[in-house]
Amino acid sequence: MDARGHRYERPLERMRAYLDAMDAAPWQGPPLEEDPAEARRIGREYVAFYLTLPNYARAWERAGFGPEELGNGGSDRLVDAMVAWGSPEAIADRAQAHLDAGADHVCLQVLDADPNALPVGAWRALAPAVAGR
Repeated sequence: MDARGHRYERPLERMRAYLDAMDAAPWQGPPLEEDPAEARRIGREYVAFYLTLPNYARAWERAGFGPEELGNGGSDRLVDAMVAWGSPEAIADRAQAHLDAGADHVCLQVLDADPNALPVGAWRALAPAVAGR
């Protein structure tokens, strides 16, 4: 045990045990959202904070988004550009488009209708679509 009372465990083995326990958990989250209005509502909740930051606003304006697209939670076009939504395959295609354009990695953050929820069901739905890409 270390000074904080924790027992050291090998990180990879500990992570595997954690993921196995998550797989065995009875709770399942909702599927990935495919309704455009609901997907954009969820996306807007996430993007809202970034819309308050001048450096993000300037970057989005340089990327071709006008000031009118940055107000009121962001235009549909802005939200659609920032948040991939739809079927797992559609999301995987969006991630692949970044790789095809030259990205050396893509990080996916799964958003849930409940921002405090753990999106286990969405992770499970998305994993097969992005694995091996």
